[in-house]
Formats: sequence, C-alpha cells, structure tokens
Amino acid sequence: MGAATKLLLGLFLIGFGGFLLRTWQNDFLIMLRGVVPALLIVLGVLVVWIEREEMRAGPEPKPEEFIGKSKRSKS
Repeated sequence: MGAATKLLLGLFLIGFGGFLLRTWQNDFLIMLRGVVPALLIVLGVLVVWIEREEMRAGPEPKPEEFIGKSKRSKS
C-alpha cells in the first residue's frame, strides 16, 4: 500500500471516528468510564513490575569500573 493510500485511509478514519463520536457521544463516555480505570490499574501493575525487577537487579556498574576491570583482567 502506498503512502498516499495510507494517508487517505487515515484521514477517512479520523473523519469517520469524529462522526461516530458525535453520534454515539453518551455511549462513548460510558465506555471511557469503564475502560480508563482498568487501563490505569494495568499501567500501575506494569510500572510496579518494572521497578521491582530493577530494584532486584541492583545498581548497574559505572562505565569506568567496567573498563577498569577489563583492562586489569588482560594484564
């Protein structure tokens, strides 16, 4: 698919989405009220998981320390 076709498809989707948003505004707000809290919970779990793994791994060695160790091991 060419770039121009994708651009036209994107513009169509934006226009159609705007039309549906105006037509189904109340339904859209109800859906947002149900989806946003669930997404926030999932995002919070992801952040906690990533930070827990980072804390578990310990501090990363500084680049100077890593270079110094590799030079000493070659000697």
